[in-house]
Amino acid sequence: MVSSVNEPFKITEDVKANVKRFNSLSSRLERWAKRIDRPFYRFTEKAEERHGIKGHVTANVRRWNEKTKSYGEWITVDDHDNLVTNAGKDYFFIQCYQTTGIAANGINYQAVTTTAITPAVGDTTLSGEMTTLGFSRAQGTYAHTVATNTCTITTTFTATGAATNVQAGGLFSAASAGTMGHEFTFTATTFATNDQLQLIVTVTYT
Repeated sequence: MVSSVNEPFKITEDVKANVKRFNSLSSRLERWAKRIDRPFYRFTEKAEERHGIKGHVTANVRRWNEKTKSYGEWITVDDHDNLVTNAGKDYFFIQCYQTTGIAANGINYQAVTTTAITPAVGDTTLSGEMTTLGFSRAQGTYAHTVATNTCTITTTFTATGAATNVQAGGLFSAASAGTMGHEFTFTATTFATNDQLQLIVTVTYT
């Protein structure tokens, strides 16, 4: 199994308030008196909060039974943290805070590949992205409970033919091209016709 652990995406807030006063003799005396009463008195204050955004991927597989014409149970083949790309971090800031460049869609399209990759924060595309056999990029289902710290994006692929060593994926903002916000690997798995792959990406804000 190849896994990629993503460092928490931390947001630090640094607020400074600077005060400029008229430098009269009475003002200087007043400030001098305050420093005597409160040795640590200062006009600049810093408030810091630390947050993190983490991605996690769960890969589930279920097999089609040709004899019974039914599916077996979902089997988890991998479950670990994924990598948030630099482009994904930029996308987050733009959507949350900027007044221009805001996209019409979130990062909820999933793509997979049979290529053995090593996820890197600078990646912007998924090497060898599949476009056939039922594994073309597809929009996942977004789920979130109000006032909680997580959301999930779930996508299910159904093989239309034999596919060998499907083993990595990415989460994008569009059906083609777009921004790749997350990248991940999972155990290489081979699929027969009608077998299914389910990818659940969980994003946690702490």
